[in-house]
Amino acid sequence: WGDVSVSFNGITSTWSNNISGAGGLIKNGTGTLVLTGSNTYSGGTEVSGGTLQATHPLPMATVQAEGVLGGDVQVGSAGTLDAAAGTPGSVLNQGTVVVNGANTKFGSYTQTATGILSVSLGSILQVGGNAQIAGTLNVSGANSGYVTTSHQDVVEAGGVVAGTFATLTTSPGVFLNTTIQYTPNTVWLDTTSLSITQAAAAMGIATPAAAGAAVRVQSGFDALNSQIATGGTPASGVLQGAGAFQHTATPAQAQASLASLSGQMHAASAAMLFDGIDATGDALSEHFDDLLSGRAKTGSWYGGLDWQGDLQRGGYAGATFRSGGGIVGADFNVGTHALLGYAVGESHGYGQLDASWDHSQTWTDHAMLYGGLWNGPWYASMRVGGGRFHEDMQRLLLLGGLAAPVGSGVSGSYLAGSLEGGYQFRAGATRITPFVGLRYQRLDQGAFAEAGGYGFGLMAGARSVGRLQTTVGLRAERGWRLANGMQMQFDGSAAWRHALRQYGDVFDASFTGFTDWMPVDGVGLSRDESLLRAGVSLWPTRNFGLRLGYTREQGSRQQANSAMLQGTFAF
Repeated sequence: WGDVSVSFNGITSTWSNNISGAGGLIKNGTGTLVLTGSNTYSGGTEVSGGTLQATHPLPMATVQAEGVLGGDVQVGSAGTLDAAAGTPGSVLNQGTVVVNGANTKFGSYTQTATGILSVSLGSILQVGGNAQIAGTLNVSGANSGYVTTSHQDVVEAGGVVAGTFATLTTSPGVFLNTTIQYTPNTVWLDTTSLSITQAAAAMGIATPAAAGAAVRVQSGFDALNSQIATGGTPASGVLQGAGAFQHTATPAQAQASLASLSGQMHAASAAMLFDGIDATGDALSEHFDDLLSGRAKTGSWYGGLDWQGDLQRGGYAGATFRSGGGIVGADFNVGTHALLGYAVGESHGYGQLDASWDHSQTWTDHAMLYGGLWNGPWYASMRVGGGRFHEDMQRLLLLGGLAAPVGSGVSGSYLAGSLEGGYQFRAGATRITPFVGLRYQRLDQGAFAEAGGYGFGLMAGARSVGRLQTTVGLRAERGWRLANGMQMQFDGSAAWRHALRQYGDVFDASFTGFTDWMPVDGVGLSRDESLLRAGVSLWPTRNFGLRLGYTREQGSRQQANSAMLQGTFAF
């Protein structure tokens, strides 16, 4: 038979039969023709338009304007060629030859000044004879799992390589610099990593979180290079993750990648745990206020631990949090001027980094003892308690175009204690009480190591986070007896807290895949906080009372609020 001419537009047609004979195959039109048979025809292959792909080597091909071929090729300037199947014959490329996903073998190769050889890193154009080159070399990307190397062959010839590429174009990679190098029979790419910190600064990435992550990543790459240079073997997947990060395509993607590696969710963890602990302390404080004012009597009581708010600090990602739970307690008089009591509770919290998938859940058990003394208008109270908690955290790392989820779990305990004293002024049914206080809180957080993330998850040793705070405030309340005999009372307070000392909210961590210990900074703890409370109490009977209260806490780095329903039963 003679030549077979095929022409169609905009569709893909697959021929799975074996084609043989003395004729050739001519492809026209804009559509795609896929040959999956083992073809032995000897008349050559001509692609005048559209796409020709072959899963087996073509015996011979000549491609003309705007054609795409997986074999011997002549293609016009508007054409694109998929040459995965190769050919034992010669190839003339006046358009574009794509080598992607696997090595491609040609008998000989000639590329003119208008031609483009488009290669994905990890694939090589292998030429049995000579390779005559000109035009453009385009690096289209990287094969799956490709690890960046400083020496990557793109053309290998059994004979000689003559000529040079006039132009090198690459897929975006903001952390890499690539140049073409030649030997008598190879063309290879010399790829060097740019300084992560310098490249980030040049792109205008200047937020403290991202800039700090750039320093950490650069330090990690230095450690990785040192490990390889001394014959060490990086942990599984680390080189793949490093290569994906180096091929970050755009400044925006670089910003997002660095932010995801900064560990800001870990840096916010202690602040969110402290806010959950504060909810129990505030519930107990409000109950003790009720006892002092006469709104409540000694006995059993219950308080809700619903709490929500957000954390903010300039240059770092904010976070939102919420918690819920309850606390129950009982107290009794000791003589006429003192009382003792105890309380236990549990709470469950959830926190999430703003504009991020990163989130955590916490479960906390609480137990505390408390007591108070009063003599006329003077009073003093104290409490000491603690508990255990467990936190599960999930984060999403971005390594250029590669997304990698990581997870970790941390268990620990906390200790909290406080002293408060004040003086009550009375004016009819109104009481005004100025007060001062001192409190100490400490978290003991266990070690963690995030699983996954191609070695770019974080790990840290056990650590303690603590703070010692003073409090100055004013409390006011007024009560009424309703016509039906029930008692009602409104109360409110304002207080200011200042940290005399706080420690541990900035801690050292390393990537799990290589040693790289550096501080992790983020939202952290507020040094100054204001606290506002308001509530209304109602006693339907002498022995049972309810209080609905609202609390708002505002700090230099966080704000939180809660609505709480408390019940008291006297016995």
